[in-house]
Amino acid sequence: MRRSPILIAPAFFSMPNPNQRVQPPQLTKPMITIRKRIEQYTEINLSASEVADLFWEMDECHQAEFFNSLGFRSRLPVQLLSVTHCDILDEDGRRAMRLIGQYASK
Repeated sequence: MRRSPILIAPAFFSMPNPNQRVQPPQLTKPMITIRKRIEQYTEINLSASEVADLFWEMDECHQAEFFNSLGFRSRLPVQLLSVTHCDILDEDGRRAMRLIGQYASK
């Protein structure tokens, strides 16, 4: 019968107690941050409702930038005309468009 060798750990080595929480070592120097640009293209399909939810998550300055970006596009008047003639635009949507126009004129 072959016996396994007996391993004896040095006196300074101790097995961790499974019931004791192990604290991570404290770093004496801050870690270095390495930045590398990674480009990856992912297609994300959002519904109109999800885009509206994202808009409401923005603060007022980001919402202003959003409207600035819309205004920068030269097709906006044509697009607004197309939206007003769309069959699925309901009274809530028309009211929102009217309110935007009223506030923008102030």
